[in-house]
Amino acid sequence: DFVGTISGFSASFNAANDITASVTVGDSTYSADITNTQPGADTFVRFNASDGGYFDVEIASGGLAVANQADANTFANRLDAAFSTLNVTQSRLVDNFIGSGQLAGAEARFQSDDFSNVRIDDIEVTAPADASSNFTLDITINDEVFRSTSAGQGIGASETLTLRSLDNADRSLTITNGNTAIDVTDASEANTFEQSLRTNFGLGTGSGALSFQLGPNTSDFLSVSIGSATSDSLFGGADPVVSTQADAADAIAIIDSASDSLGEILAEVGSAQSSLDYASNNINNSIVNLDAARSNLADTDIPFESSQFASALVRQQAAIAVLAQTQLLGSNLLDLLKSN
Repeated sequence: DFVGTISGFSASFNAANDITASVTVGDSTYSADITNTQPGADTFVRFNASDGGYFDVEIASGGLAVANQADANTFANRLDAAFSTLNVTQSRLVDNFIGSGQLAGAEARFQSDDFSNVRIDDIEVTAPADASSNFTLDITINDEVFRSTSAGQGIGASETLTLRSLDNADRSLTITNGNTAIDVTDASEANTFEQSLRTNFGLGTGSGALSFQLGPNTSDFLSVSIGSATSDSLFGGADPVVSTQADAADAIAIIDSASDSLGEILAEVGSAQSSLDYASNNINNSIVNLDAARSNLADTDIPFESSQFASALVRQQAAIAVLAQTQLLGSNLLDLLKSN
């Protein structure tokens, strides 16, 4: 899970120009036996970790002479300096990217140094201005614009499209197309591609859920997810028009479908409200019961109960004493029989 800058190299002097260097990256410690710190040519040294990970460092020809521990420390400091400008990021597969429809078989990967609460805010595809221009794809992630401006006029089959952050070039989003080439030469095709991206990324679908803790255990929670009720999602990206009889008939079908979708969403809302009302009533009953139990404890007659406890304790001690005397009598009788 490591991201950021690697630092903190240390080195132990073994012999002349022979050291053992190590550094901790995340939860793993990487070590390398560098048997010649002054190689005659550029030489790669491998740092290995116990968990199987590794990375290679190239030591330039000439290197650094190491005659004692102080020189070994200087070598470690040079390693720190060499790594100080290297920023480590990660590239992770976007799990909720569907890869269907126009983008069947496609996948998306996000490269960043921060994967906490990643969200897509907007997607915009702009058609090329002319036959010699490129179409532009902007995807806004956590208020940060990722843009591709050198995609030509489409994406070929299995081709990868890279969008880089306008704020930090180390952060990027890559979309690897499936087996179908996609043309983006005019506004209509740009709109189709934009809607396809929105669908595959789940933008505006309301797929995210809120979790409400309802009890003392971590498993006592209610997940609530409400579908999107925007006009774009209800109409499926269509724009109903009634300029002709055929268009009006199509519009009626679109509106009927939107009405059905809205009814399903209202049913989801009603179900969530009922579940939350039930949970609320259950919690209120628990509060009343806890208050009643607390009241009973608060009304306890402490002096009386203490007296009863002391009396019971005396009786218990007396019983133990009687039992001990009974066992002693049996032992004395056995000794008497043995003596006779």
